[in-house]
Amino acid sequence: MRSKILISTTLVTTVLAAGLIGAKLGSNSLKTKPATSHRTSSAKQVNNPPVSSPATKHSAVASTSSPWSANKSQQLAKFLLNWASQMGQHYESYYPGHDFNLYGVIFPPPLTNGTMNLQPAVDVHAIDLQWSDDGTGNHDYNLVAVYGGNASSNDRYPVLTMYLFTLHNGKPEVLVTQQNQGNPEGYLYFKPTDNQALASGFTSIVNHN
Repeated sequence: MRSKILISTTLVTTVLAAGLIGAKLGSNSLKTKPATSHRTSSAKQVNNPPVSSPATKHSAVASTSSPWSANKSQQLAKFLLNWASQMGQHYESYYPGHDFNLYGVIFPPPLTNGTMNLQPAVDVHAIDLQWSDDGTGNHDYNLVAVYGGNASSNDRYPVLTMYLFTLHNGKPEVLVTQQNQGNPEGYLYFKPTDNQALASGFTSIVNHN
């Protein structure tokens, strides 16, 4: 009789122990679900929109800079020295306060002090021309540099030549004149230079940042 009671007690104890083990296993399996959910949430955060790159920001700033500067003026001076040497000529830089005398026409001060006796013109049309230190302004032609000199190899018969380096509606353009007398229209006639090396050299300097 006692043996039966012991056997039944042992069976009950075994069943209870198995139940507790099963309950613990079930509890551990439930705890793994939140971890799986966390991994999925972190993966979604990778798809955020990209932030603007530093290169993009730099190009935006560069695009708003002025087309002309003191550094570009120095580059033009070096270019003109080499170009004129190849041509066998000599040109000097002129600006307000350092004037070029083109057969009695003093330039460029009249652009800034209102004493222009001859109106600058291209072809047969008067032009809106004004001096500009940085190439910007509310004028059709913003003048950033003036170079003048003798285009003749014979010093006894000089051919005075004046080059105007301008931003024409924002685009680089070199104008030239050798006018040596007045005219009934009262114009100082210019034309775009035919020298492609000079024109392309100026354009390259303006467009180089």
